This record gives sequence, structure tokens and C-alpha cells, in this order.
Amino acid sequence: MRRIVPAVALAAVLALCGGGQAAAHRPRRRHKPVPPPLCEPETSPYKSRAEPYRRTLATDDLAQVYSLGASRPALAGLQSGRRPIYGCVYSHRGALLLGAEPWDNGGKYMALNIGGERNVVIAGTFVAFEDYEMTESLCGFKFKVVVEDLRTGKVLRNEPAGTRTVPDPGFECGEVGLGNTTGIVLKADGAVAWILEPQDWAVEAHIIEPGYEVHAADATGSTSLARGLDVDPSSLALAGSTVYWTQGGLPRAATLH
Repeated sequence: MRRIVPAVALAAVLALCGGGQAAAHRPRRRHKPVPPPLCEPETSPYKSRAEPYRRTLATDDLAQVYSLGASRPALAGLQSGRRPIYGCVYSHRGALLLGAEPWDNGGKYMALNIGGERNVVIAGTFVAFEDYEMTESLCGFKFKVVVEDLRTGKVLRNEPAGTRTVPDPGFECGEVGLGNTTGIVLKADGAVAWILEPQDWAVEAHIIEPGYEVHAADATGSTSLARGLDVDPSSLALAGSTVYWTQGGLPRAATLH
């Protein structure tokens, strides 16, 4: 005797078979990538609950530089706890990681280990800042002036903040800059000038003469504009293509090309 399959059960079996076949051939849904946020005034691309907005470091009509809260270990190029610095051009998506706010990993019983980015200035879509790091060893020191294009991330200049001004005293440690900047000025084409205050250790080691130095880097190259104990470290200014400073109580000037 032939068994008769109920119509309802047969329909259910066919539906299951058809559904499985359709599921097997259904195209996999692709998630549309989410573009990075726009850079706008008073906003901070890449901020989050873990890295909230901290402060604005420099602004211009075209761009801004700001810092966020303590970074996560996964953030490329930074150790956990350091506050990242970003720069971005308005109406462009995303932001460039420029470095970190000044940090200090040393302590009473720990070796010297400090560094970061400071004296940040913007002109147009270019940013300039001092990039420094000091460790316990003499050869662990570096002081540089960096100019970067915020549109592309290209580093236009990476200059030692200072250079040796006396003969080699018997050891060579490479170009490390030899001192901090007391001020930086920047043109919209990336030309830059700064005043250097030599580190005490560099003076004591007879690597560099005491006194402040005025430096510039532009289309013609890098040059030292002035040097002396009578240079006012807070006097640096820029008007158009002319950089100004005070030395011996008198105004001085040079042209940035």
C-alpha cells in the first residue's frame, strides 16, 4: 500500500529545501566602510570616550592642532598614557598623528626619560613644532624642528634645533640639536625660524657656546642668523616674509625665502 504524504508536510519540506538553496546562493552582505569624520573648527576627529578632547594647541583659518586624552597601547607610535597630538585641515576627513604632548617617564629612582612635541604653530596648512627627547645617556638627546604638511602628512623640514659651534672635544654623538626652542615662527609656504636655548650639558661639554641662537630654514637652506647672550629669547616675531628678534636691546631682522 502506497503511503500518502500529507500536502502540508510536503509543502514544508519543499520550503525548507528551497530556503536552504536560496540561502546558499544569497550574496553575502558587505558592510560599507565608515569614512573618518570631517575636520571642522572646535571638533576633534578620533576623540572617543577613552580619548576625550583635551585642548587646542594651534589654530589657523585653514587648519588646527589639538590633543586628546591618554592614549591606548594600541595607538600606533605612542606608549600608553601619552596624550596624542593631531592636526587636520578643515573640511578634510580624518587627522594626522603628529606626536604627543610633553611627557616625563622619569622619577626619583628612575633614569631620565622625557620628550614630546611643543611650541606648536600653524600657518596655512603647514604645522611646525619642536620634537625632543632626552634619556640618561648623552647620545639619547635629540632636539629637532619639524615642519609638516597637514594635507598630505609629508615632512617638509626636519632640522636639528642647533649645531656644534666649537671644535669636537674628543667624542662624537651625532646631530642631536643641543637645545630647546624658546619660540618658533612659520610662513604659509613652510619656511620656519626659531630661537634656541642650548642645554647646560652641551655648554659644559664644550659642544656649543653659551647664549641664545636664532636659526632659519627656508628655500635657500638652513642658516644661523644670530648668536649671543644678549639675544632676547622671547622676542621672535614674523611679519610677511620678515622675521624679527631683539639683540642687545636693538631690533634685528632677516628675510625668509
